Amino acid sequence: MLTINNGSISTETCSKYNGEWLDDVELGKVVRTRNARFDPHERRAIAQSTTITGVVLENVDRNLKCPNCGGTTDAVNYDGDTEIIIDRCTSCRDTWLDEHELEKI
Repeated sequence: MLTINNGSISTETCSKYNGEWLDDVELGKVVRTRNARFDPHERRAIAQSTTITGVVLENVDRNLKCPNCGGTTDAVNYDGDTEIIIDRCTSCRDTWLDEHELEKI
């Protein structure tokens, strides 16, 4: 994995799978940046621009191995019902994001 620094946010990027590994602190920075950049009306308009169909988490739980602590991940529907399925380590809470999920968040 290659470390990418994007302003105040640092991610580990995987060129093989085009995903990104973020520690729990970095994901919080992404959310705070989004909230500062877009007002509540804009965030609501973006959320309403897509149809939500729901995802059965058991069907997408991959139990990935955490590169930070060696723990395994659980599939989590990010922010309730967004249909963005992230893989969060059950031990250290670091997160794997598949290709384009960071941009969606």
